[in-house]
Amino acid sequence: MDSHWRTIGLLALWFNLKNNIMSQLKKLQSWLSAYKKANDRFPEEKEIAFKIKELLKEDSIEVKSKSKQIYFRESQWCDYRTLALELAKNKKFVKEYAGVDLRAYIESMLAWSEKGNTSTDLGWKLAIQNWIRRAKQDGRMIMKPVLENKEKGYVNH
Repeated sequence: MDSHWRTIGLLALWFNLKNNIMSQLKKLQSWLSAYKKANDRFPEEKEIAFKIKELLKEDSIEVKSKSKQIYFRESQWCDYRTLALELAKNKKFVKEYAGVDLRAYIESMLAWSEKGNTSTDLGWKLAIQNWIRRAKQDGRMIMKPVLENKEKGYVNH
């Protein structure tokens, strides 16, 4: 089953890479036609090489922005539903940490982050998972409150 998920992951990576390459090629093609119209000639090899380097820089700047340091409130993981859905994808995590109070951990992470602590979006997800794991190991995991179902008597008037 793991090899199945690895294959799906590799296919997703390949499609993403293919789409990125196609996007860059379209940008290069647009530049080439605009250059030819503006200059009445096809660009020289050096000019094309320079444009390709520019396009690659744009791509690397986009990748770097994904690793931008942000506060927890700016990450997608401060939303309870988003975090819960993501963690639910990991069956082992669900089994080991069933009943954990995610809202309490989100609130703690928000408070800690507001003291000046920043991370990447992925870093925040990993941090909250590590906080939960460490709390379980230390025997202080915060669990959802259990609602007691007391039988209510009926009073006849």
